[in-house]
Amino acid sequence: MNEQAIAERLIQFALVPTVSVSIAATTPTEDPNSYRSASGALIRLSGVPLLVTNWHVIEAYRGLAAQQETQFFFGDTAFDPIARLHSESEDLDLAVLLAYNLKVRAARNQPAGVPHIRVYEPTQWPPAPPRAGDSVFFAGWPEVGRSVDIENMEAAFRPHAYVGAMIQEVTEGGFTIPFDPSTFRGVTGRETEEQLRESDLSGLSGGPVFRDMSAFGRPPELVGFIKEHARTWGLMIATSALHIRADGQIQRYVP
Repeated sequence: MNEQAIAERLIQFALVPTVSVSIAATTPTEDPNSYRSASGALIRLSGVPLLVTNWHVIEAYRGLAAQQETQFFFGDTAFDPIARLHSESEDLDLAVLLAYNLKVRAARNQPAGVPHIRVYEPTQWPPAPPRAGDSVFFAGWPEVGRSVDIENMEAAFRPHAYVGAMIQEVTEGGFTIPFDPSTFRGVTGRETEEQLRESDLSGLSGGPVFRDMSAFGRPPELVGFIKEHARTWGLMIATSALHIRADGQIQRYVP
């Protein structure tokens, strides 16, 4: 299998459990703060379906909901995230929600060419700790090319993926990934390089990061979740998946 074919396979793998997250005021408004976007992942641990995103995404919902009636969408499905909250950690910037009885598509107004969402279920948990030099890839739903219909409170997002990256440094809470926006890929192929350079990629927050294990003949492993795009340093900062126990509770991993 050539490099391009491998990259395409990894992109599809990353997209399948990756879901858009959107938070919107129920009453239409032109205030840009009344609409937030992020990403998340649908996974299964110990037989339990879970939705994982960043803590700061849930906190953004709390802040907006305290001011006005607000909707929370995971993919195309609206629900109260607080009612489904299973575990959260401000320090680790992780939130785990229960996904029982939810039928989720990857996004509202899901564009053509995006695979149907499926739950990621690891063959073992926890994964091996991430290491500097590990080959990783990730996907998410940033605000690149976003268009918002204020009257109908609808937004069009497109998924993006990044393959061929390497972990640069392992930190106490996670790891860093050097990131070059010029090689960031719009999966539906409609974004320009100028859009990618100028757009805020904070909507990637919560997107899953996988370790490429193809060199060892094994399936990819979930090793973390995007936490922040540090544009100034050319980095993606991720929090480690090791902080999520097999029961879905969040607890700081100690080697």
